[in-house]
Amino acid sequence: VPAISGQIRFAGKDLVGVSCPGRARLGIGYSPEGRRIFRSLSVRENVLAGTLGISKMQAQANLEWMERTFPLLAERADQPANQLSGGQQQVVALARAASTLPKLLLLDEPFLGLAPVWIERISESIRELQRRGTTILMTEQMARPALKLVDRAY
Repeated sequence: VPAISGQIRFAGKDLVGVSCPGRARLGIGYSPEGRRIFRSLSVRENVLAGTLGISKMQAQANLEWMERTFPLLAERADQPANQLSGGQQQVVALARAASTLPKLLLLDEPFLGLAPVWIERISESIRELQRRGTTILMTEQMARPALKLVDRAY
């Protein structure tokens, strides 16, 4: 959505007019509401689809970290993503958004439609990314689980 006025700044750079791939190269990851996985791709292919702007070697190293951190990715690596449960698909969507290990990760409704067990697993994934140093900006209607993850809430 084009800006009507003003600036959006990240790491000292104005993002107005910067393309989505350009924003990704600056260190911003995004996981949209509703998962939006690539249904015809495998779990591994979905995660690697998010590695725009980094070398193959770095993408592979990041994938290995993701698979250690989120074992589901390794367990289901070759399975078509459309065969996963909603919670499992959300893990894949989160891993794809974080596959470049961005400085800033934007999460839109990561708990949408998930059972409590998957909300806790996604929360663990978010905590692990926070420990790694990723800043997370999250919009979420389910306030209770979201508030357990944040430093600040609005």
